[in-house]
Amino acid sequence: MASSNTKAIFAPIFIKRDDGKSFKEMKSIEISHIVQELESNLGKFEKDGVTIASGGELFIILITEDQQQKFLHVCFSFSEMMDTPELNGLNSPITERELRDRMSNLKSNVMGQDMVNNMMLKILSYENKSHLLHLLNSMLQTAYVPEHWKKASIIPILKPGKPSAKPKSYRPISLTSCLGKIMERIINKRLSWLLEKNGKRLKKQAGFRKGRSTMDKIISLDHYIRHGFNQPKSLNNYTVFLDISKAFDSTWIQGLLYKLSNIGITGHTTSGNCDLKIGVPQGSPHSPLLFSIMIDNFPILSRPGETLLFAHDIECHVHARDGVEAETFLTPYLKKVSNWSKSLDSIPEVSEIKHLGVYFDKGLRWTKQTDEVLLKTSKLKNLFKILANTKHGPSNKSLVIVYQALVRSRIDYGIIVFDSPNQERENNLETIQNTFMGIILGAPKSTPITELLLELNL
Repeated sequence: MASSNTKAIFAPIFIKRDDGKSFKEMKSIEISHIVQELESNLGKFEKDGVTIASGGELFIILITEDQQQKFLHVCFSFSEMMDTPELNGLNSPITERELRDRMSNLKSNVMGQDMVNNMMLKILSYENKSHLLHLLNSMLQTAYVPEHWKKASIIPILKPGKPSAKPKSYRPISLTSCLGKIMERIINKRLSWLLEKNGKRLKKQAGFRKGRSTMDKIISLDHYIRHGFNQPKSLNNYTVFLDISKAFDSTWIQGLLYKLSNIGITGHTTSGNCDLKIGVPQGSPHSPLLFSIMIDNFPILSRPGETLLFAHDIECHVHARDGVEAETFLTPYLKKVSNWSKSLDSIPEVSEIKHLGVYFDKGLRWTKQTDEVLLKTSKLKNLFKILANTKHGPSNKSLVIVYQALVRSRIDYGIIVFDSPNQERENNLETIQNTFMGIILGAPKSTPITELLLELNL
């Protein structure tokens, strides 16, 4: 690394890359890691104190004399730091910034068996946070995990629509240590970044990945079906929907450790000692990513078909003229899926199915989807009537927030695909929204809709 600075104290610093390339060619997350390493050695920079100059150099404004004195020493080792594969990597020391970021959005005060809750952690002094950072780094380097962090209090949550008398109807939620979760979030973010950076994730998987959502897969399936309809000779779409039952509970731990090792995840972040044989705890920050890694080798249907995944919800589809042709495409693929899973139940044929919260039916008429939205939102009318007519009850502004959270969100979800031209469906959805606006304002039915919208600022 080459650097230049003037004799004046607090002069700006320009850092150039030894290879002559520009910092502009680096990804923003790589720049962020460099800045984190500098701050861990020099202390915090001022806001917007690190930018990329027009010539491609890293431009830094130092704000204390101590930073000036330390800078030359740091600069000599900075070149090696840039070339180190583990620059802020999986096993490198946790930085102050990482700890601060993971502690910035602590919400729930539910605690684990160590009796430390998030409220306690929020009010830690700077000195105590430094001690906590030292503690976490010591644990990372020694691969030590406190016994209380390994234990969890299990709270059973009844699954929607399931009989309460059956144990299988409950989803076990693990209440683990808040301190342990902070450590897990730090490692989880590193692990996720490393896998994405090195292209180790299954491209068809949208679950538990930044910038992706259920709508990605819903829109993809809708587009694929419509593409078949729009062919000169219309093609049918045949889709197989698969769901991995007890997904988190059935994750094979030894197999997971083997897969982590195969993709280069080694060092202090993985431990050879493991009493748990199967399952990742629900409620742990690690669990979604670890489960996702476990199914990243799921078989993918070759073209002209397609396989899409969102967590453990899987669907594969193919265009075909009839069922016989579709069977020739899908049968060999389903055999691969059966070999991968070691079991595959018989797949019944249905005329409609709920996938990622949206009902798909034959012909994409969206009748079932519309009916379900109307049914669920209509059940909330009495609740809004009570809230709106209660003396000293919530204000109209508060009721609008509740309306947007409970009613409008259900109407809007998936509407990008099922809002095709259908006057009856559109009228029904408009009517239910207008009804809720009238309830909130206590307005008569003859009130013009535009007046309701203006009054509630919707």
